[in-house]
Amino acid sequence: ALGIQGGGSKSMTQHGTGGYASSRVGANNMGTGQMNHEEGRMWSVQGYTNDETVHAYPTSGMVDVIVRRCSGNKLQTIVASHGPCHYLLVQGCSKMVVLADTANKSVHLSDCNMVDVIIGGVCPDVVLERCRTVRLTTTSRSPNIRTVDCDQIYLQTSKSNRDPLTVTAEDVMDAPKNLPMTVDKGHVAGSQGQGGSSTGAPPPMYGSARMPPSVSSSPPLHTVPPRGSV
Repeated sequence: ALGIQGGGSKSMTQHGTGGYASSRVGANNMGTGQMNHEEGRMWSVQGYTNDETVHAYPTSGMVDVIVRRCSGNKLQTIVASHGPCHYLLVQGCSKMVVLADTANKSVHLSDCNMVDVIIGGVCPDVVLERCRTVRLTTTSRSPNIRTVDCDQIYLQTSKSNRDPLTVTAEDVMDAPKNLPMTVDKGHVAGSQGQGGSSTGAPPPMYGSARMPPSVSSSPPLHTVPPRGSV
C-alpha cells in the first residue's frame, strides 16, 4: 500500500522542517518559496526540493493541478493528488514521483527529467515536451501520447481487471504491470501494440530510486475510512 493517506476535505502537507500545516485549501509558505494550495480552479504545488511528500486535494474535477519546480534531493520528492482533477501539468521537475487519481482532460509534462507519473482512472491524452527519462504508469487502457523533443520516455500499464474509472493511482501502483514500453519519438496511440516497443528491463533511473511504497515509513497525514465504506 502507498501509505499516503488521502481523502476528505482537509489537506495536510509535510514541510521540510518536519512540521505539518493543514487547511481546507492547503498551505502557502511564502518565506520558503513553497506553495501547496488551491486558488480559483487551480491547485498549485511548487518549490519542494528536499524529498518531501506533498498532498493535493482538488475540490472538484474542474480544478487543474499544476506541479512546478519540484525535485528530489538524496531520494525523491513525491506529490500525490487525491480525487479527480481537470488537467495535470508538471513543469520543470526532476527526481520525483507524481500520482494523480484521475486527470479528466489531459496530462502535460514539460522540461522534466527523471520523473515517474502514475495515473488512475482512464488516462486521457498525454503531451510531453523537452522531457528526459520519464515513465508513465496507468490503467490497462493506454492513453494517446505525443512527445516533442523528448528522450527515454516509457509507458507501463497495469494488469488490473477492474473498471478503470474506479482505479486510483495507488491501485495502479499496487497492481501487476505489463513490461515497460519505450515510446518512440512522435506519437503513440491506443494500446501497447501500437507506436512503441516493449522492453524487458525497466528504465535505468528506477533501479535505486525511492518509490512511493517507502512513504509508509512517514507519519500518516490523513485517516480515511476502509475501502468500500462511506
